[in-house]
Amino acid sequence: ILEGDGDIDPSSWSLLAELMQRASAECPQIMLIVSSRDAPTITSAASNLRRNAVQVKLTPFEKYETELFLRVMLGVRNRDIAVDQKLLDVVHDRANGCPL
Repeated sequence: ILEGDGDIDPSSWSLLAELMQRASAECPQIMLIVSSRDAPTITSAASNLRRNAVQVKLTPFEKYETELFLRVMLGVRNRDIAVDQKLLDVVHDRANGCPL
């Protein structure tokens, strides 16, 4: 799993492409996950990674989804205990719906 807010540099793409090429012989079930707020720019050196790529666009959380996320992160299992509305508003607004 490779996660980042910015573009991945060309040498890292080349390394990933080489690892995936070599790993396919040893581990044909391997999966590479790249997480990025914007669609990553894949260099020509790593163009073989596009062949079997599946792009999944994640949309921002609605406020109720942010609350569910906060409940899990805070360990709040009891439905009778509410997440503070101010906390919910701050997290949702500050993260632009993407608290991950």
